[in-house]
Amino acid sequence: VCLFVLEMGLWLWLKLAMAKRLIIPYMLPLFLVYWAEYAINQSLYENLKFPNYKKLNTDQQYRMYQLIYQIGVFVSRSSRTIFSLNSIWWIAFLQIANFIVLFCDARFHFLHSIYIIFVWIFYEGLLGGLVYGAYKIAF
Repeated sequence: VCLFVLEMGLWLWLKLAMAKRLIIPYMLPLFLVYWAEYAINQSLYENLKFPNYKKLNTDQQYRMYQLIYQIGVFVSRSSRTIFSLNSIWWIAFLQIANFIVLFCDARFHFLHSIYIIFVWIFYEGLLGGLVYGAYKIAF
């Protein structure tokens, strides 16, 4: 019994040591990218409304944002073999910057065209798919 407990402790220590090596280069940037994406998608899209836009009402705008985001993710994941990434930290910083800009726009409405928001959301999807592709290539 004592030997079993010792082996389990050693096994746990080895697993933690292995995970510690993965936290900084992979786990933390992935967490930041996905946190920023889900914060944008679940809380900011609802506030990026253009009530005077005649082609889409505000409910349709939200659905269009989701569609454009998914198209960006699809394009980026489909082209993952074209790009080679040594680090995913820069993607994390760009996605956090996206969150900050879209948060400020949701609050102050300084982007006056829905088409700018469409392009920005497509870019958000590209970054999200790119980091997913980098993660799949690394593992």
